Amino acid sequence: MDKETIAPLNISQSACIYEQIQAQIAARRSGLAAYQLAEYKAAKNWLRRYRPADESNLARVTGYLEAFYHLAQVEDWDNARAIATIQLPATHDQELHRQLFVWGYYRQQQRLYKSLFGQADAAMDLVCLSGLGNLEDVWGNIDRAIEYHRQALALAQMLESAEARSTALGSLGNAYLSLQNFEQAIDYYQQQLDLAEMLEQPRLVGVALGGLGNAYREIAAYNLALDVAKRRIDIAQSSGDQQGEGDGYCSLGSTYLAQGELTEALTVLEQALTIAQSIGYRLGECRALGNLGLVYGTLQKDDAAIDCLEKTLALANKIEDKEGRQQAILQLEVLYRQRGDTLQAMGYQQLARGFISEPLERAALLLNLGTGCRNLNRLETAIDCYQELLTVAELVGEDEQRLLRMMGLYCLALTYQQQDEIKQAWRSCRLALELSHTSVEPLVEKCLDLQQTLALALQREV
Repeated sequence: MDKETIAPLNISQSACIYEQIQAQIAARRSGLAAYQLAEYKAAKNWLRRYRPADESNLARVTGYLEAFYHLAQVEDWDNARAIATIQLPATHDQELHRQLFVWGYYRQQQRLYKSLFGQADAAMDLVCLSGLGNLEDVWGNIDRAIEYHRQALALAQMLESAEARSTALGSLGNAYLSLQNFEQAIDYYQQQLDLAEMLEQPRLVGVALGGLGNAYREIAAYNLALDVAKRRIDIAQSSGDQQGEGDGYCSLGSTYLAQGELTEALTVLEQALTIAQSIGYRLGECRALGNLGLVYGTLQKDDAAIDCLEKTLALANKIEDKEGRQQAILQLEVLYRQRGDTLQAMGYQQLARGFISEPLERAALLLNLGTGCRNLNRLETAIDCYQELLTVAELVGEDEQRLLRMMGLYCLALTYQQQDEIKQAWRSCRLALELSHTSVEPLVEKCLDLQQTLALALQREV
């Protein structure tokens, strides 16, 4: 069974919602069609009669979710909202819709927000916009995330809600951090922090500090990053915010790792992982595992690194954490390639081929994958990789382009030679030598040696 913090149902609130539904049916009965009465009956049954099939958190709250869906069908938004905001006792009375994010049930949360948006009041719309933006950020749809958060910020300003403004500013900071627009991200985080401190709300201050710490680490301002991460942890501990404490340890560990302080990184990342698992915070667990994998990899403890990263990948796939998934794939590819496990490395290279777009990074990936395929005699796939490498080379500067084109053509020549396509191999080798330059002299020598070998093979064919 997954490590989860099992959430008992809120019996008193469920009973209250049940009575409200009864009252709504009585008030609307004369105007309700048969299908609407059936939807109400189903909603009541899910609230009263449902028993979880297992002990997972999703199973425990399925009754609430299904009741919500049936109420949405009859547009009973007051009771639907009451279910979405029901407090779960084992989560420090966190509301259902927010707890779904903590547990990694993103699609269920999205469905609630999309159903409720525009159906209740402006305050609920604000919650929906913020939540939908956070989901798009996790899924890597940053432009959509920014649009949602800008709408949330505008609505927060209209409602004159400083707390909601602070949240929206921080969410915009997260989105711009994902885009590596560090200056803009820091500006948003600082605005968020200023508002949070004005409101004297520790949780909001902690969230803002967390964002600033991540941004400072990305620009290598490590002392600032360490300072705000430690403040984040102190505030979270004093206010009983376990999720914030775990995030703080994860940020602190990432900064220690960036500085090469591996023992310290290992200690605090283990703390982050323990907290995330104890409260069922799946995204936090995913990030902590991924960072632990990086630390173990740096320590050359490959087995431990692979174990952490494979767990990261499995969890990231489960909760649709795009960033966690991509980082795990890239690190696993490196580890298996360094081990000489070509087949495993190629599997991750193929996965990485689906998302690596930066030209130089993609070129390196294609070269490694093509070479792996050639070594395993998967020659058609190797040719495909090398030909794409030639295309990607057109997207970089002149010096890099010369090197990449020459390497691609040389590798194509080797592959065609392996296929006994000697004329094709000769042509590729000749094209590679046309790019000769002092900057690629070692590669020129390899091409000349290959050309001589191919020339002898052509003579034998004649």
